[in-house]
Amino acid sequence: MAPQRTVTLVLVDPERRLGGVLPPFAAELPWWQECGDVVRLARELHGVEVAVLRLLRTELPAMPGGHVDYIAEVDATTAARLRGVLPEVVDELAALALGTEPRRAAYAEVGGPRASLDWAARELDGLAGAEQQRSWNLSALWRLTAADGREAWLKQVPD
Repeated sequence: MAPQRTVTLVLVDPERRLGGVLPPFAAELPWWQECGDVVRLARELHGVEVAVLRLLRTELPAMPGGHVDYIAEVDATTAARLRGVLPEVVDELAALALGTEPRRAAYAEVGGPRASLDWAARELDGLAGAEQQRSWNLSALWRLTAADGREAWLKQVPD
């Protein structure tokens, strides 16, 4: 049996303002790049729609399992609702979340998932749904449902 992965999500809004930290929760899968379960559990446990941007830090030197911190983007309305309700982001995590890296993939930056899904919506003549599956340094992966019911996958890789 694979070790348990526990997740903490540091929330940021589209303007790169920190919105607090969701309480830690147990993910279903131990692999750090898997975020479909993290997105779903954030919704089910905390009523928050998120897009996971990237891994911030880990408890263990290698996967699987352990405690993992991610930065996740929420919309401005959700961020405003949660600001002051959630615990504040500690300095170390804030620095990791808001730090810049010129080689970071666009999909791992604030606004990256929205730009990707906007592009997909144009290509598919509208989206009825998008489920984030993975986000890590090698790629981001989304399962899409077009407005006409077709299913598609969006995979992005760094430049």
